[in-house]
Amino acid sequence: DPAHPARTAMAREKDRGWWELTPTVNAVAFSPNGQLLATANGATISNQYGSSSDGWVALWDISDPSRPVRGATARTAKRGLGAGVGEVYAVVFSPDGRSLVSGNGDHAVILWDVTDPAHPAPAPALTGHRGPVRGVAFSPDGQLLASCGTDKTVRLWEIG
Repeated sequence: DPAHPARTAMAREKDRGWWELTPTVNAVAFSPNGQLLATANGATISNQYGSSSDGWVALWDISDPSRPVRGATARTAKRGLGAGVGEVYAVVFSPDGRSLVSGNGDHAVILWDVTDPAHPAPAPALTGHRGPVRGVAFSPDGQLLASCGTDKTVRLWEIG
């Protein structure tokens, strides 16, 4: 009943590391079949030596919505000395559910093959943005991907 929503469950990222870092969840997306939930996550660590950002996509099995189960973590390798992937700000599943796209703080768009959700596999990064990627969206037919970011641009990518 839209007039009386009721919380079914809560999924929460756990604190990570000896520094008691609490991650943020920046965005969420349902898979088309409703069995998976993707979360875009990030965290920043600051100390006397500077700051560093880290980001990841978490996949949650929500086949039983009252008991979400944390599954795989989709994380790209660091690109460059001392460079983290930055926070992940946006996620979207393709209309067929075979791919997941993340918009990242390191200015990249990553396509993930999630046909095996336990082992998400990244394709080479789509680059060109000159700032963090804050939004991603598929066209209804899944042939085009749009990304937008803090560089004040919207980029269209032919996927299919």
